[in-house]
Amino acid sequence: FSGKGSSFRKVGLVEFPSPGMWSIVLISQSPNEEVSRSLPGQEEHVSVFLPCSPNPTTGFFFYVPKSKIIEVDLSAEDAATLIMSAGVVQP
Repeated sequence: FSGKGSSFRKVGLVEFPSPGMWSIVLISQSPNEEVSRSLPGQEEHVSVFLPCSPNPTTGFFFYVPKSKIIEVDLSAEDAATLIMSAGVVQP
């Protein structure tokens, strides 16, 4: 949406929907100042989008503490392929 091409350049894992289960997320930007002030704790948060399978245009958008994200060396395109194929096509 920004036209800068800076959205979703990083891919990560977050523990969701329950402990011990990990989901692929597309990492976006830090929240704006107003949202940051409203989030609990002093830790930096990051915006993430968790796409659903097999249609990655639906999913969940949320803020997660930066320390709770494991960044993975995977392109956003490879992550989308993995999600759309429900894990059948591995990068």
